[in-house]
Amino acid sequence: MKVFRLPFFLLCMLILSTSCENLEGKLQEKVNLINEKAESLDSLMNTELEKVNSLDSLINRELDKVDSLDLMINRELEKVNSLDSLLNSTSSKVDSIVQGKVDRINRITN
Repeated sequence: MKVFRLPFFLLCMLILSTSCENLEGKLQEKVNLINEKAESLDSLMNTELEKVNSLDSLINRELDKVDSLDLMINRELEKVNSLDSLLNSTSSKVDSIVQGKVDRINRITN
């Protein structure tokens, strides 16, 4: 009976070894497929990140233009405010001169 067990054991080991090799090959194929998909996804992500960076750069350039335009508008607004103040001051002086002349004419006519 011992003689029968040794060949049976060897046969089982051979079948197990062959099965493991097949499983190892299938597992390696799956791992390779996963690696290929991961590399493809990584490449796609890098491409999309480049697009995002490009868009971010474009937005930053446009924001710089907006900031520059805002600064220019503020300078022009300061000029307008200064001219408005000058106009109000001049208008007050002219009104004062005119009122003085009207008062003088009223005194002469009365």
